[in-house]
Amino acid sequence: MGSGVLNDRSFYPGVRNHYLINKKTIAVGLSWAMIFSFMVIIINIIPMVRAPTIWYVDDEPGGIPSEDFTSIQEAVDAAQPGDTVHVYNGTYY
Repeated sequence: MGSGVLNDRSFYPGVRNHYLINKKTIAVGLSWAMIFSFMVIIINIIPMVRAPTIWYVDDEPGGIPSEDFTSIQEAVDAAQPGDTVHVYNGTYY
């Protein structure tokens, strides 16, 4: 039996384990929060790499392969560094 002191462990069975569970829960939550934060930082720092695109320009709509643009300027405006623009024979204005 307890000694009558309010902080005697025998008077509050399981209280110590209750605090350990809360500490573990907090530690796991903080660990996940740190992992998520680092992932967000890495994703924002490392630029996304995209595959180069091949754009087709044809002055006749519906050509084969189907053209992406009928104007050379539209293709140039859409192209990113590393892309290729193929221009078919024709008259462009």
